[in-house]
Amino acid sequence: MQLPLNTRIHLYSESVDMRKSFDGLSAIVRNVFQMQPLSGEMFVFLNHRRDFMKILWWDVGGFCLLLKRLEQGRFKLPEMRLESVNNVLEVDRAVLTMIFDGIEVNQIKRLKRYVPPL
Repeated sequence: MQLPLNTRIHLYSESVDMRKSFDGLSAIVRNVFQMQPLSGEMFVFLNHRRDFMKILWWDVGGFCLLLKRLEQGRFKLPEMRLESVNNVLEVDRAVLTMIFDGIEVNQIKRLKRYVPPL
């Protein structure tokens, strides 16, 4: 399985009951995110203590669920920006990787890059 480079990633800043699985997380995507869980985009959820992460996405033929539980420490979320809606922040692959690896994203300075108009 290889994710395309342009996969959109949505990070939910509210805590989620980690007993939820495919159907429960899909319901959050539909009702809170106001998005379709079958879109192929990735949806990231954290528990209250921020030591457990679940990532949900649709792959060909079915849902995928990636889990990570930290034995020590916490996931540190980026500061919410004004364009976030319903406590959902769109992040790129590099930011998700840094959060996943324990790097504090707010301390990183990102240099400006060219983005072609759509």
